[in-house]
Amino acid sequence: GELTTDDGIPVSELSSTSRPDWWGELLTLFDSRVLNRISLRMTFTIAWSIAIATTITLGHKVEDLEAFTTFDLPGWPHELVGGFLSILLVFRTDQAYGRFWEARKQWSQLSSACRQMGRLVMSNTEGDLLHELMAHTAAFPVTLK
Repeated sequence: GELTTDDGIPVSELSSTSRPDWWGELLTLFDSRVLNRISLRMTFTIAWSIAIATTITLGHKVEDLEAFTTFDLPGWPHELVGGFLSILLVFRTDQAYGRFWEARKQWSQLSSACRQMGRLVMSNTEGDLLHELMAHTAAFPVTLK
């Protein structure tokens, strides 16, 4: 079979103008696998944020909520947590870049090996066997993605 995208469009037909109906694409947003996985957490976070913002905004009008709206927080805990998070972010970014670089080197070696295999096949075989071996060699990196 032909290589296709997740939504069934053949890769050979893709171009920069192959999806001009972006309104239609936007309407299929709710069919998204990622959105389906995070929608419950995202809904809870949005509802919690609205509740907190409403409490702080309208809390001075209700006596029972006044304690939630008249408070002072010292700045040092935020500075301490911010500094800790920035260092943690730097370490995580460095680790991610290291993994990316290692994967890029491995992919480069794989590409080189496939090119070498293709040269060997083209110089030592003919006919249907040549086409079959070249098709398998070309399909190998695609199956690893």
